[in-house]
Order: sequence, then structure tokens, then C-alpha cells
Amino acid sequence: MGCKTSWLGATIVTILKNVYLTLFLVILGTSALSAEETKSASSKSILVVGGSNPEGLTPFPNDEDTQKMFKRKKLEDEATEFIKKGMYDQALVKIKSAMDSNLQVSGYNSSIPNFLLREVYVLQGKYDEALVDINKMLAGNPNQQTWIDEKLQIESLIKARSANSPEPIYECIQSLRDKYNDSLPPKSYNSFSSIVTNSIVHLYDHIGDLDGGIAFIDQILVYPKLSKRARNEYSKIKQAFEEDKNHGTKGRATKALIQSDYFPW
Repeated sequence: MGCKTSWLGATIVTILKNVYLTLFLVILGTSALSAEETKSASSKSILVVGGSNPEGLTPFPNDEDTQKMFKRKKLEDEATEFIKKGMYDQALVKIKSAMDSNLQVSGYNSSIPNFLLREVYVLQGKYDEALVDINKMLAGNPNQQTWIDEKLQIESLIKARSANSPEPIYECIQSLRDKYNDSLPPKSYNSFSSIVTNSIVHLYDHIGDLDGGIAFIDQILVYPKLSKRARNEYSKIKQAFEEDKNHGTKGRATKALIQSDYFPW
């Protein structure tokens, strides 16, 4: 009877541990999906339950897999901060450390490091490298729509560079606007809208079409149901476009996107 009770108790502890670890992974997984698959800004911060530290997420903070998750999330956060500061080489070091096989957790595959990797490559103008990574991701999940859209954007950057013409990027912008017409003002604005607007703003900024970027933002700002926070963030993007226009430069809008905790960039 004693052995049976001991076995049952151990089994219950194991089950509870797995349940809590699964919950922990689901919470972080939501961030992973937000950053990569829905590109939500929530990927930039960890949700903490029951405390100010990540350990508050689980009653098993010393579990090996949990520790791997903590280490990986810390590296992702450090990479994000380097990206915000324009320190791309340092960000790459952190990103590649987060992708180390020793930090992988069975049954959980975060795509955040790959997302950050492609962001850095694009910001560095290494579009071919970014394309290699997105193709690798799509090989494992060919129906992931945000990755399909991202590949379209990267290919437009490559084509524009090869042709020395902004036309491929204008075609990409129009494709995104047509495809997600129902998620953009004047029709609507929802939780997915900032993903699309983020991409379009970046493309306008890349080719230096500041008037086009300002006009696009103006269409969003006139939407009557836009939240106060969203209106404030879009106003910052518009201001960035206007400052570049006044100085005969470009790039401020992309920098504003990166600095924002609202846009997924």
C-alpha cells in the first residue's frame, strides 16, 4: 500500500509539473506567435504571472526545460534592445545564441529568433540571407500567411535592388493593401491591422516615398474608431515621415517603428 501510494504521489507530481510547464510554454508560445506569426508587439515583453520575475510563471523554475526557456527569452530580449539601438552585429550574436540547439525544448519551437534574424538582415540590406531563412520556415509550414506575406516583401526588396527601380515595392504595397482591404481604414481597423500597416510603412520608407507614407498614415488617422494609443503611435510615424521630408532624408519612420512597443516591426 505504501509503495502504491508513493508511486501515485510521484505520478501526480509529474502530471502537475507537465501541466504547469505546458502552461508556461503556451504563454511564451503566445508571444512567439505574436512576434512571428501574428507579429504582435507582445513578443517584446514576457507575461509574468504571480511575480515580477519570469520564475513567477511556473512552480518549477529550476526545471531544465524551464531554465532553457528563461535563457532563450533573455537572449531574445537582449537582441531586441540591440536592434532598437541600431547595434545589429551585437543583436546577431544574441539571436544566434538563442538559436543554439542546446536551448531547444522538445515540443516547443519558438520562431522568435528567426523573426529577429530576418529583421536584422533586412535592416542591414542582406535580403538574400533573409529570403533563405523565410524559405526555410515556409518549408516547415507552407500555409503560414504572415510568412508568405513576409516573403513577398523580401522578394520585392531584392527585385527593386536588381532593377534599380521602386516599382516592385509599389506592386508589393498595392498587393498588401488589396489583400487586407477589409482590415484597413476606411473599412476597418482590428488587431491584425498594425501588422499590415507596419509592413507598408516600412516599404514606403525604404524607397523614400515620404508623401506616399504620409498619405497612407492620414487615411488611418481619419478612421473614427481608432484608439487613442493607436492614434498617438501613427501620429509619431507621420511626424517621422514629415521630418525626413523636411531634411531630405529617409529612415526615420522605420526607426520609429522599431522604437515603438505598439507596432510589431
